[in-house]
Amino acid sequence: NNTKTSGAINATFSIVGALNNQDSGTIVNTGNMVNETNGTITNPGIIDNRDVMTNNAIITITGSILNKTTGTFINNLTVNNNNGGTINNEGMLKNNSTINTIGSLLNKTTGTLINYVTLNNNTGGSIDNDGTFTNAYAAAFNNYATVVNDSLIIGSGTIKNFKAATVTNNNELRVKKIFKNYGTITNNKTFLAYDSTTMENY
Repeated sequence: NNTKTSGAINATFSIVGALNNQDSGTIVNTGNMVNETNGTITNPGIIDNRDVMTNNAIITITGSILNKTTGTFINNLTVNNNNGGTINNEGMLKNNSTINTIGSLLNKTTGTLINYVTLNNNTGGSIDNDGTFTNAYAAAFNNYATVVNDSLIIGSGTIKNFKAATVTNNNELRVKKIFKNYGTITNNKTFLAYDSTTMENY
């Protein structure tokens, strides 16, 4: 466990080499966990983040990252959520670079997911949004697989839904900039477009 030593001082766990958390392993972070620029995290096991986890290099997931309600997970380089992998976000997930997922990305009811650069939901992947998912103004959200929205998606940037991909909106999807659809959109509730919106259906 990486644990606070007091209410005011966080323990810091800096990874500058390779960390391989085996499938039977569990890392619990209640302090400050940083994957430094030369670091690599391979996670077939469980990372239970309850405070701040920052990625400045590469994280490969085939197990689970549990970002709890008190947790903040910040990606500044590359997260590969591979087949069998799960990102379960109950807290704050900020993507400042690239997330590639062919596993499951679950943004729970208390979760806030903000994509500032590139989020790729690749073939075989699934994104289930029960919280708030914001695709920021300069960001790209590319869907090649399955997205289900049961809460709120705010598309301030560019969203592309590719051939054979599906987006199912069961609550509210706001498109403020660009939405390009090459696949299937099923809208079961509220789909909002604005004066600034460009919708392209191919």
